Amino acid sequence: MQKRVLKTVLLVSLPVFLLIFGCSKFQEVTGFPPRKIISERDSGDYAKEPMEYLEEAPAPEPSVSGLEGDGAFSPVSTGSRVQLEEKRKKIYSGYTELLVDDIEQSKGIIGNLAEERGGYVESAYGNTIVIRVPAVLFESVMDEIFTFGEARHHYVETLDVTEYFQDLDTRLSIAEKARERLYILLEKTDDVEERVNILREIRRLTEEIERIKGLLESIKRRIRFSRITVDLLSRLEEYALEIPDIPFPWIAGLDPLYPSIPHLKGRVYFPLEDDFAVFGKEDYFRAESADLVRVRVGTLENIPRGDSEFWQRALLFHLEPYYASVEPFSFDHLKGIVLESKDGDPFYYAVGAGVVRNRLYVVEVFFPDRKVYQEKKGTIMDSLSRFRAGREE
Repeated sequence: MQKRVLKTVLLVSLPVFLLIFGCSKFQEVTGFPPRKIISERDSGDYAKEPMEYLEEAPAPEPSVSGLEGDGAFSPVSTGSRVQLEEKRKKIYSGYTELLVDDIEQSKGIIGNLAEERGGYVESAYGNTIVIRVPAVLFESVMDEIFTFGEARHHYVETLDVTEYFQDLDTRLSIAEKARERLYILLEKTDDVEERVNILREIRRLTEEIERIKGLLESIKRRIRFSRITVDLLSRLEEYALEIPDIPFPWIAGLDPLYPSIPHLKGRVYFPLEDDFAVFGKEDYFRAESADLVRVRVGTLENIPRGDSEFWQRALLFHLEPYYASVEPFSFDHLKGIVLESKDGDPFYYAVGAGVVRNRLYVVEVFFPDRKVYQEKKGTIMDSLSRFRAGREE
C-alpha cells in the first residue's frame, strides 16, 4: 500500500521537477542548465538548442523622483504605462573621470560623501574609488561629485533586471513547492532506502533554494544602492599614455568597466552560467553576474581586413604596456588576451576578437578582483570557447 502511495505521489511530483530543472533527470533535481543566448529572433542553425533572445531597447529612462519597494526609480506621471513602468526593476550606475588637485584627498572626500548619504565605499584601488549610494540619491550624489573637480567625461547606464528577477522568483517558488511535496512523501514512507533518497533530494533542493535566494537578495541590494565609479586624475601629473597614437580607434577606446562598442549586428551564441543576468533590451549584448563580472559583445566593420589572429596581435602589442601582465587565449572562433591591471588588488580584463563575413565581433569580460577572476576564469573561458557569431539580417 505504501509503495502504491509512493508511486502516486511521484507521478504527481515528477512534472514539477521537470518544470523546474529543464527536463533534467529526477536524480539531477537541482541541476539547472546554463543560459544559452542568441541575439536576434532567428531560428537559424542555432535553433537545435534551448535559447533566449535579446529584444529591442526599452522606453526612455524615468527621472529620479520616487522609490519602489525594492528601490528602483519610478516616473511621475499617470496611466497604465506608468503602472507598468513602476513594476520594472532597474539597476543604475554611473561613471566619471575627474581632474583633481589631490587624488588621495579626493578619494577620502568621496568616500565620506557616500557614508553621509547612507551608502558605503565598495572598493578603492589605484586612482579609482567605487561607491554605493541609495538609488533615490543617485543623481544628487553624482552632481555633488562633479563639484570636487573638473569632469572630463561621464555617463550613466541602466540595467533592466525585471525578467531575470521574475525568472528567479518563479524558479524559487516552484522549487519550494517541490520540496514541500517531498516532505509529504517522506512522512508517508517507512522504507529506509526510500527515505534516504528523498532526504538527499530535499537537501539538494534546499541548497538550490538558498542559492536562488542569495541571487535575489544580491539583485535587490544592487537595485536599492546605485554604483558610482570615479577615476581621479591629478592636475599636477603629466600622463604619458599614448593611447591616441594607437592606429585602431576601437582598441584605443576600450574601457574595462563600461561599454566600449555599444552596437551589435548579427547573431551571437554565448552560453553563460545561470547566475548571469542578461540584459536583452539593448543595442548590444551584455550580462552581469552577482559577483560583478561583466560581459559585453559588440560589432565593428573589419577595417583593416584582418583575421582574429591579426587582432589578437594588435591587442597584445598596443595594450601590454599599460598592464602588469598579459595572457593570450585562442579558440576556433575567438582569439584575444587577458590583462591584469597594475593595482595592488588588480582587476582583470579579457578582450577577444572574432571575424565573420568581414564583421569584427569584440567580446569583453571584466573581473573586479583577483579572487573573482580565479573563481570564474574556468567557466568564462569555457563560455568563450563556445562563443559563435552568425549571419546578419
